[in-house]
Amino acid sequence: MIVGLVFILIDIDMEVVLMKRIFTFIFLILFLTAPYAMSATVENVTLPDKYKVDDYSLLLNGTALRKKFIVKVYAGGFYTPFKISEVDKAINPEIPKAIRMHFIHKSVSGDKIQKGYTDVYEKDGFDYKKSEAAQNFLKLFSFEIKKDDTLDLIFTDNGDMRVVYNSKLIGTVNSKTLCSATLKAYFGANSIPGLKDGLLGLEQN
Repeated sequence: MIVGLVFILIDIDMEVVLMKRIFTFIFLILFLTAPYAMSATVENVTLPDKYKVDDYSLLLNGTALRKKFIVKVYAGGFYTPFKISEVDKAINPEIPKAIRMHFIHKSVSGDKIQKGYTDVYEKDGFDYKKSEAAQNFLKLFSFEIKKDDTLDLIFTDNGDMRVVYNSKLIGTVNSKTLCSATLKAYFGANSIPGLKDGLLGLEQN
C-alpha cells in the first residue's frame, strides 16, 4: 500500500516537472518571438505589428525614423515573412515584404520623393532613365504628401512592386531589377541615411 502510494507520488512529481518544462519552453518561444511581432511607436506614430499581402501575413521586422538634417520626415516600418537582418535578404526581390512610411513632416513634395530614389539609383549605377518600369514608378509621385499620410511599398515574390497611398493602390510595376534597386534605397551601401539598421532590427528606436 505504502509502496503504491510512493509510486503515485513519484508519478505526480514527474508530471509536475514535465509540465513546468513545457510551460518554460512555451514562455521562451513567446519571449523570443514577441519582439518580431509587436507593434512599435516611433515619434508618437504607432506602426502596426502585421501587414497583409495577398496570402502572406507579414510581421514588423524593424522601425526607423527618416530625418533630413534636423527635420523629421517619416516613421518607417519594414514587414517581412520571417526575421530579416541581412542586407542580401532585405533586397532580394523574391522574398515578399513591405515598407510603410508614415509621414510626420507637414508636407513632402513628390519631386523630393523621386529625388530620394534617383540619388540612390545613380550612386548604385542603376540606369533608371532607360528603365520603363522605373519611369512608370517615379511618375506615380506627382502629388504632395501631407502629415499623417501613409505611403507603402509592397514587394511580391513575382517581381511586382505596388505603391499604396493612404491604403489605396495607386500603381503597380513589374521588374525584379527595379524592386532590388528600390530596396537598396533602404538597405544598400548608398541607402538613405538613418534607415537600414533600424529597419533590419539591428537597433532600438
